[in-house]
Parts: sequence; C-alpha cells; structure tokens
Amino acid sequence: MLINKYGISVGMNSIIGKNLKIPHPTSIVIGDGVVIGDNVTLYQNVTLGKKKGNIDSTRDYPIIGNNVTIFAGAQIIGNVLIGDGAVIGANSVVLEDVEENGVYAGIPAKKLNK
Repeated sequence: MLINKYGISVGMNSIIGKNLKIPHPTSIVIGDGVVIGDNVTLYQNVTLGKKKGNIDSTRDYPIIGNNVTIFAGAQIIGNVLIGDGAVIGANSVVLEDVEENGVYAGIPAKKLNK
C-alpha cells in the first residue's frame, strides 16, 4: 500500500520501531534487513540500503538507533550503525558508523559537532 500511494519501499525483513515519522512520504527505500529504532524521523528521498554482499543476507544493511533524524535525500548504505540521537544532513552519504548525538553531513558524511 505504501509503495503504490507514496513510492515507499519497505523490505520484508526490515524491523521498524515505534513512532516512525515520515513528514514528506515520497521516494523512501528501507532495505530488506534494515533495523530502525523508536522515534526516528525520515524525510523524503531517503535510502537505507545494502552496499555489498550476498543478496539474501540481512547483515549488510544499516541499523538506525532511537531518536534519529535523517533529512531529505540522505543515503545510509551498508552495515553501519547510526547511534541514538544522531542527525544526518540533507543529501549526505553515510558509509561508516555514526556516533550517538552526532551531527553528520556531506559526501561522504563527516561529523560536524564536537
């Protein structure tokens, strides 16, 4: 239903916590093995996907912590952990783990706050 109306793709084996917010629900990809914590906000055109590995493996997908905000156009690719309370800037590409409460942006994403 989501994919037909809004262009959102949610993988069959993904795990989504409580209170996921999608303010602008268009063109969002949540890969098959993605884990999303509680109170996460995803904006439009976000991709949470696989980088490499066996197509059937769910271990190659991101794990998103609690209270995370991911702004428009961001891509989080591969087996990376996004720590609780982190913020990912618009159009960023995250390829490595993100610290708790960190603010990250850029291509590739780098930590902006100390």
